[in-house]
Amino acid sequence: MLQEQLAEVAVSAKRAALGGAGITGPPGPPGPPGPPGEQGPHGHHGPRGIPGIIGVMGQIGNTGHKGKRGEKGDRGETGRGHQGMPGPPGIPGLPGIPGHAIDGKDGERGPEGSAGEAGRPGLPGPTGLSGFCEAAACLAASAYAPASLTEPGVVKG
Repeated sequence: MLQEQLAEVAVSAKRAALGGAGITGPPGPPGPPGPPGEQGPHGHHGPRGIPGIIGVMGQIGNTGHKGKRGEKGDRGETGRGHQGMPGPPGIPGLPGIPGHAIDGKDGERGPEGSAGEAGRPGLPGPTGLSGFCEAAACLAASAYAPASLTEPGVVKG
């Protein structure tokens, strides 16, 4: 800038030496724009603007980590249980002693056995009344006698 001023002074000194002052020429072209100036003071706040349109709700975010386990709660009332399913059959027990019922029922009655051996002859009976035996008296006496005395082939008395 200082150089421009010195150049103008030199030009004007040449003019004065050459002759009188001439007519002023047309103005020159505009110079380049200068550097920006300092920032000015802030102005007053303007009126509030028109509110914008509210957008659509966004999607739900991810769920967080599982929290710590909480304290143990109070003990509830005792429940009323019910009978469960029947269990599996038990292991069979050891065989019992033959001929003895242990906590069981008595067995069925067996078949009737065979007839035993003949017994010894009995003692002789009392002596009878002496007399003659007639056929009618013998028949009448045999009707009242026991069956073992009336069998044929048995010796009486």
